[in-house]
Parts: sequence; structure tokens; C-alpha cells
Amino acid sequence: MRLFSHTCSNTEIVCALDCAELLIGIDTDSDYPPAVVAGLPKLGRDLDLDVAGVIALRPDLVLTSLTVPGHERIVAELESAGLRTLTCDPLGLEDIYGDIRRIAQTLDVAERGERLVAQMRAAMPRITLPRPPKVLIEWWPKPVIAPARQSWATDLIELAGGSNPWGEVDAKSAPLSDAQIIDAAPDAVVMSWCGVKEENYRADVVRRRGTIASCPSPRPGWGGPARGWWKATRRCGVSSTRPRKPRKKTKPVSPPSRRSSLPGPAASPRSAPPRRCRWSRPAWWNNCRHWLRRNRPVSATAAT
Repeated sequence: MRLFSHTCSNTEIVCALDCAELLIGIDTDSDYPPAVVAGLPKLGRDLDLDVAGVIALRPDLVLTSLTVPGHERIVAELESAGLRTLTCDPLGLEDIYGDIRRIAQTLDVAERGERLVAQMRAAMPRITLPRPPKVLIEWWPKPVIAPARQSWATDLIELAGGSNPWGEVDAKSAPLSDAQIIDAAPDAVVMSWCGVKEENYRADVVRRRGTIASCPSPRPGWGGPARGWWKATRRCGVSSTRPRKPRKKTKPVSPPSRRSSLPGPAASPRSAPPRRCRWSRPAWWNNCRHWLRRNRPVSATAAT
């Protein structure tokens, strides 16, 4: 069987079923397993698929999906060209297991499909925590879009012992306002921006957003509650792959002596103090600094 995969999830399912040799082409977003996808023709992303190129490959089956709005048009073009399609549109985790079984049966490897589902269930046992942490998964940053009840992501959060603050919204996803995020007070923010490569994730965008400052459970060693824009950089479970620049050590400033108040020669322009700009440290910044000194964060070792 000659197989073309239109979505990266279907590509990985085929490879997990040990049927990678059936693939004759894939979409551009399919990047795993690297050894398999490296030598296959890539015919465009989800909504920009080169349908004519797919027809030229003469596949026996096209694996596609409706997980992205607008996929209906691509599926209609493939079917109008006389191509046989298998369309997946999973909502919950059980739907994903069902799609694995359907693909396995179509490829005449039904036993492999059952074995793969069993392995996935065993790898994700349900965890029960006394206080389930509230987790915000960002599927898009502006506006913030999070999974809702009809999403496998909500199922994964609950399996891991957490809770989705928007898990009761009867939809696939929910656009969120800043006020909604602040009211929910998530304990952690998970970046999973659709269509964006991991190396292009920008945790600083999430940190600058004032909404994550309401997270009630800081990491060990991050101190207690505080106020101000800098709170977003010290609170919540937002991680960044960018290394932080080390702070420059400054020499302690000694108090001025009485002799310095005596009249003397005029200071040169080079030694004159710089003008105060709008980014200079105001009084509230000093208050925050003193607060941090009084409430030194407990180190991770001491916390455990």
C-alpha cells in the first residue's frame, strides 16, 4: 500500500505501528522520526498542501484530519480527485486511541494497534493529588487560546493529577481574556503554541503578560507574594530555554563625607552624574528590593 500522510500526528502513528515503509510522502510539519521523514517528499503544510503533488504520487490512501479549521477544504479536494482518504478528528484521548485502531485495521496490523494503545495506557497511569494544580495550556498567545472540555489535552492534565480551569467549557478550545486568566489563578503555564517550532517559543512574552502574576504557587526558592511587573518573571511554572544574563556586581556606595560638601572645582562633564531617565529605579522599586531582602527565598535544597 502506498500511503501519504497529511498530518504529523498520523505520520507518527504509522511509524509507531512499524509501517513507515508504506509512506511515500508527508506534510511539511511531519518531523518525527527524523530518520524516516528525512528522505520523504514534503508537500506543504496543513492548509497549504500541494494537492496536485499528492495526486502525482498516486497514493492508495491519504491519511488526513479535521483538527485544523479549514482542513475540510483540503479533504474535499483530495476526495474530488478520486483519492481514498481516512480522516481523523479526535476530541478526547479515547478518540485518539480509536483513530490508532482504525489506522491499524486499515493497514492490516490490527494487533499492533491494540498493543500500541495498551502501551500508551500503561505509560500514563492516573495520578491523584490532594490538591490538583490548575494548569493553563496556551495553544496560542494573542489572544490566549486554551483547550476546553472537548480536548485530549484536558484528559492528559487530569491523568497527570491536575485540573484544567476551563475543562467545563463545552468546546474544543476557549479564547481567554486577561480577566479570565487572573480569576482562574493557574498554578502553571504550559506553552504549546500551534504551528510554532519549539526553538521559536518565547517565554518572555508569557512573563511580560500581567496575567501570570496571579499564580498562587511559586517555585521553591522564589519567595512569597509580591507586587509589580517583575513578579511575572519570578512566579508561575513558565520555563524558558534562554539563559539569563548574570548580574553585574556593583561596588557598595559609601556615604558622602562632610568634606564633599565644601566648595571645590566644578566637576567635568564626563564625571557628572547621568540625567535621570524614565527607566531609572523609582521609589517603589527600592521598596520591592527591601521587601525581598527581608523575605529571602528559601533555597530548593532547604525546601525539600
